[in-house]
This record gives sequence, C-alpha cells and structure tokens, in this order.
Amino acid sequence: MVYKLLKTSFFVCFAGLLLLQLTGCFLLLSPDDYIYKGDYPEVLTVAINSIIGTRGYNVSEIVEFPDILALETDDFGRSLFLYYENVVSLIIIQQNDEEFVYYYPYYNHISIRRLPMGINISDSLSMDDIEKSFTIEAILDFKSKNDWNQPINFDKAIRTEIVTVKNDIDGPINKRSITHTYNTVFGENAIRNPNAVFFITDNYKRSIYTAIIRDGFAGDGRRTVIMLFQPDGSLDAERGVMELNDLYQYQDDLKAFMEQNEWNEPWTK
Repeated sequence: MVYKLLKTSFFVCFAGLLLLQLTGCFLLLSPDDYIYKGDYPEVLTVAINSIIGTRGYNVSEIVEFPDILALETDDFGRSLFLYYENVVSLIIIQQNDEEFVYYYPYYNHISIRRLPMGINISDSLSMDDIEKSFTIEAILDFKSKNDWNQPINFDKAIRTEIVTVKNDIDGPINKRSITHTYNTVFGENAIRNPNAVFFITDNYKRSIYTAIIRDGFAGDGRRTVIMLFQPDGSLDAERGVMELNDLYQYQDDLKAFMEQNEWNEPWTK
C-alpha cells in the first residue's frame, strides 16, 4: 500500500514538474511583455491593421517581436520599411506624428513568403537586396500606388492612432459563436480546430477573421478563408466569406470583398 502511494505520488510530482517546465515560461509572462518597445510603433500599427495574419508578436518560449528596418524616404517624407512577422513585407507610411500614422488602404504593403537564400534581415540589408527579393517591377508598382515622390494626398489616407500592442487580440465575436458559425457555413469542409484569427474591425463594429478549412479536392490539404461578421454577430454565407487564393498578394480581392460588404458604411440590420 505504501509502495503504491509512493509510486502514485512520484508520477503526480513528475507530471507536475513536466507541465511546469513546458508552460512555466508562459506563466511568467505579463501583459507588459506583449508591448512593443522598438523604434517603429507606427509601422507595427500599420501592419496589424493591414496584413492578414499579423498580430504584432509571436510567442514561443518568449515573446518575439517583428523585425522592422527603415529603407527609404521620398522627397515628401513618405517612408519605406521592411516588416518581418511570419511573412516578409514592405510597408509604405505616408506620414506620422507622435500620436497618429497615415497610410493608404489596401495597397500600403506587398509581401513574400521569405527572402531568397543568402539575403538576411539585418541593418546591412540594401535596396539591391530588396529589389532581388521583390523584383524591381513589383517595387515600382507598389511605390506608384502609394504616390511615391508625389505630394501626399491625405484624402486617400487612413489615420490611425499609433499603438504598441494590438488592443483586442481576440476581436468582438466570442469563440463559441465563431466556431458555431464556422461549422454551419463550411459543413464537411470544417476542421476541428479552425485556427480562427481576428484581423480588424471597422468603425461600425463589423469584424473580419481568418480561418482554415479542409480542401475537399485535395484530401488532407488546407485552405485559408476570410469570414466577415456583422455588428450583431451574424454572417452572410453568400457575401461574408472569401477564400484567399494567394496568401501574399490578396489586396485586390480583399478590397472588393470589403466594399461588397459595405465596410465602414453605416450599418442597418
């Protein structure tokens, strides 16, 4: 009897120590640990409001913040940055002050999966390296869409308060409602863990989430979809869902999707 008690106590203690070892780093994290303390909070602000899948940090054993490098400034004070969090992006900011950042909607960034082999993110990264990674044509088109070296047109720009952490990481829709709607809409293509990630809300409390569904034509394949919820938590299965066919170049599709759903227009039920 004593042996059994000792044996049971040993395994309980061992399991507890193992759990503590695996999760201890997270138990020590405080809200302050998620706050970006780098030099470019204005760039982080644009990224979390523009690039799908971006939240301003990653968590492994520690909180890891994105790499941000300043690359160029045009004749009117616009700035070009490299931003790396899951994907490698170029971001153009029209202007910023201590409180607000100004940027064009949809086309303020371009992204690729990773930099080519031999090119690393560091302070020595040159525009030649950037052009090899994104191509000169893509960069010129990107700059043109952001009026590079032209007077800043504030009528085209979004003004957003600069933050150092994404204020609402989970979004306004509770997890149970998201899961229920997801299962209803996608049926047999739904998976057990859809990995629903909050993206943004508009001024009238519409919200966008990304999720993963099963690829019905490719067995175990996975596809990424966007789900747009109305302010009352409902979702129009016809208009409120879009598949992301390209995880890096989706700006045109996202713009059309948001306009179709009257993004930032007054909401009437």
